[in-house]
Amino acid sequence: MTMKTKKLFNTSEYKTFTEILKALEGEGFYIYPEMQLRKVIEFDEGEIIPKKEKETFNTAYFDFVLYNDKMLPEFVIEFDGPLHLTDKKKRLADIRKNRICERANLPLLRIDDSFLTEYEEVSLLGYIVKRFVAYRNKMKDIYREVNERLSDASLFGDADDYDPWNDPGFIFDINHPFPISTEIATRLYKNYGIVTSHIDNETYGDAISQHHYLEFQGVGGDDEPISDYARRMERRYRLERQSQASFGKYDSEKIHELSISVDYTWGAPASEELELEPDSDHTVTTSHVHFQSIPGTSMVELAKHLCDFLAIRELEKWAHNSLIKRKEIKVVATE
Repeated sequence: MTMKTKKLFNTSEYKTFTEILKALEGEGFYIYPEMQLRKVIEFDEGEIIPKKEKETFNTAYFDFVLYNDKMLPEFVIEFDGPLHLTDKKKRLADIRKNRICERANLPLLRIDDSFLTEYEEVSLLGYIVKRFVAYRNKMKDIYREVNERLSDASLFGDADDYDPWNDPGFIFDINHPFPISTEIATRLYKNYGIVTSHIDNETYGDAISQHHYLEFQGVGGDDEPISDYARRMERRYRLERQSQASFGKYDSEKIHELSISVDYTWGAPASEELELEPDSDHTVTTSHVHFQSIPGTSMVELAKHLCDFLAIRELEKWAHNSLIKRKEIKVVATE
């Protein structure tokens, strides 16, 4: 029998690797596959580690580790296929990895094939990595600008601790939507005269200063648990015709509404499942989790932005099929 070479990745792992590489191109960060845990993390001498956890630490590998330009690990990505949910040994090994990362304060993101789905050539994984890079590059400037503004406001007694624009995290999040949202929003305004919050501020200001305009906006939503570690975000949206009845006063007429829901995993278990009794199918878990997030990104933010993207994408389809055919509006030709 002769030896033969072996592929480094399966299909999904290869797609994961290429998506990360594409998002990191030219940014000064590096991605390494198949890294042993003990080469990424070190424990303090004398630290007591449970036996099985120590075995995982000494023998297991991370699927992908992202390093900065000083070759320090920033976060870990684990790709979980279907067996990670059904194979008890794999699941327990995953839990121990989660716990090790938590103890080392190393962000860990668990993904599956859904993170590789492309929406007009942008995947959720690529968006996550791009947001991480932007967060590392821009947050210092955002903090500085907020502190300067608050310092100036405090001189005149105008500082407002409840103003969201004084929150650096809010500013970063609102300026980094799912990228295709901005492209669709621009088309919606150009082709149908529909205003959304995703167009640039100058265009938005000009649009809403008109006597009549169409505006699409969120009008509420719910975020509820669907399992121990997953939630469902549902957001509602409405398209309205705004008409100026008198100076500074508008009347609103509902034209269309829709709701979008997105399921997301907010945490990964960091406590082993314990059987209630021998030969029982029932298990009990603690609420102890390793949160699914990397710097600059949380799962709830991702779910919100994905809902917004899916909503305006659906709106564009509806506008093409309904507004023009019904001659409710004329196509707006703007440059």
